[in-house]
Amino acid sequence: MDWRIVILAFFLCLLHILTVKILIIASVIAICEAAILLFLALKCRFDLYLYVLVIILATTLEFPIFIDESLKYIPSITMLPFVKGYFFLLLSLWPLPKLLYNRSVWKSIPFKSLFFYVSIFASSTLIIGIVMWILSMFMNGTSTIFHFSFLIKDLISLGLFSVYALYFIYAYLHYPGFKRYLELITFSVLVAVILVALFVSLIGVRGYYGSNEIVLMPLSFFFSTSIIFFLFYKKYRKKHIILLLFLSLAAIFMQLVYSNALSGKSWLVTFAILLICLALLYNRAKLKFVGGVIILAFSFPFLLNIIEEQTDSDSLTSSKLTQALSLISVVDIDWYDNLPLSPKIRIEEFFNTNLEYIEHPSFMLLGKGFGGGHQDYRCSYGNYNPAAFSLEEYNNEYFIMLHESLNTVFLKFGILGLIFWGFLLLKFCSNFNKSPWLILGGLWFLFFWGYSPALMSIGLSSLIIGMGDVQCVKLENEICDAHELE
Repeated sequence: MDWRIVILAFFLCLLHILTVKILIIASVIAICEAAILLFLALKCRFDLYLYVLVIILATTLEFPIFIDESLKYIPSITMLPFVKGYFFLLLSLWPLPKLLYNRSVWKSIPFKSLFFYVSIFASSTLIIGIVMWILSMFMNGTSTIFHFSFLIKDLISLGLFSVYALYFIYAYLHYPGFKRYLELITFSVLVAVILVALFVSLIGVRGYYGSNEIVLMPLSFFFSTSIIFFLFYKKYRKKHIILLLFLSLAAIFMQLVYSNALSGKSWLVTFAILLICLALLYNRAKLKFVGGVIILAFSFPFLLNIIEEQTDSDSLTSSKLTQALSLISVVDIDWYDNLPLSPKIRIEEFFNTNLEYIEHPSFMLLGKGFGGGHQDYRCSYGNYNPAAFSLEEYNNEYFIMLHESLNTVFLKFGILGLIFWGFLLLKFCSNFNKSPWLILGGLWFLFFWGYSPALMSIGLSSLIIGMGDVQCVKLENEICDAHELE
């Protein structure tokens, strides 16, 4: 960790938060950040470009719905005044031909490694997304202008996620020390985000989700509770034990006490953290595992009491916790009928995508591509709900921007894309004991692939670092085996 980067990210994040509702100042900041990235891009300092991009994106606020619905947009490098997202799209695509042409780098990817599989997934989704968009545009019967506008939105989200996955892999292979510097920056930014969240929570800076107050933070705050995973790895525990304990307690405290923009997912991740921590304990020592179960059993009633007291006074926390619990309470007979609207819409998205493929079976294998969508065959989306879909989607009765990675991959890239996505998740899970970064990256890939650049900045970086750790462990094992044979 580098405290200089922590301080830089802390004040940059604080600057974004305090000026987000002052359009002129926020716009000037966004333009200055865009100019810095453009300068680095033109100077061909691609590694520095990626480092700075991670810091800026992770500290940037994105969606007005989580801040103030009266705001039309939030100025940022992904949404500049006048040019909107086109600048970021062009800035992100310009190095692609040059990097793809450097075949020697791509040939150096170890066969059947995580880097190999992720690069195949990223490149194939780009190709399939564009090809199937062309077919989908002519076969859906929706407005061409409407379809093209959502193509651009999908390219800025889904397409650029795949592009940056290729960029990070290229930088890992091409620049010596890239993984080490990326790890230093990502960990420092993660620390800064948690410290900023604690600071703004205590001074009372708030955003709004509907009529409910939430902590005004970038979406990268989602990863805050995941800091606890680093306690299970000697490399980090040895250097930062006090800091990690403090940050873990602070993150858990904020999860229990304050609402945030991703409260529902945050609760699901909180439950996942308990399971993963037990798995990590079991993997290291069965005695520790038993001790962890005992501690968890004794602390569970206490945690429930805190949650109950907090949710009584916080309607958003209460509703999101209820939604998270209802989503995993599948043993109830009336489970689906009693689901709240938010998780039910996500399930309905999956059902409607299946019905779309029954109606148009030619798309089933490779999906609808970028800008592709489905109709509300089950009439389950109701009237206009800005938290669910845009007014354009409701007016055209064609729904494109889905809420879960699973639904998005299934709709855009079909059964083959879904199988490959699930295969990658299994690969990540089978290696999570080798790196805490792979857990963070895996959580991002599971919940938020294609959703937010701020989440991508931490999630994709974590994935690259984690895959690098796995590769290092594999090489160390091969060296040890070679010595034993000698």
